[in-house]
Amino acid sequence: MMGDGLTDPAKMVERAEVHGGLGDTLFEVRHEWAAVALFYAAYHLVKASFVSDPIFDDRMRLQAIDHRLRPEDRFVTKHSYGGIGPRATRLGVDEIVTFLYPAINHDYTYLHVASCDVRYRGGLRAISLDSLHASHEAVKSAFQSGELLA
Repeated sequence: MMGDGLTDPAKMVERAEVHGGLGDTLFEVRHEWAAVALFYAAYHLVKASFVSDPIFDDRMRLQAIDHRLRPEDRFVTKHSYGGIGPRATRLGVDEIVTFLYPAINHDYTYLHVASCDVRYRGGLRAISLDSLHASHEAVKSAFQSGELLA
């Protein structure tokens, strides 16, 4: 199972590099779709972190952070299940980032919101491409420095 793009951190990093390169190219020409590519670059880095993070091998540590966290959540692909409220039972990538990697939570969320704005809400609103590029760089830097470990 470790050879596919959903469970192999090396393949996730490769995808992040492809998306990041495209995002950089679109950023250089000031195209709003840079937001989408930069978000997905960050998403793949976060997913590579989940698969590699040893916390997912320790159910007790996970549940000490949030009772809904499970070892199999390292493979979650859905962005969000709306899992922050008291009635939520499942967690998506967004919520797991909030709980496990608070240092990048703002940047990751910012990229996700901008990506949704471009794809579903008629384009970037009050979000600048420069700040999005900086947010992507922050996530990438945290990943490369090994900070994305709970």
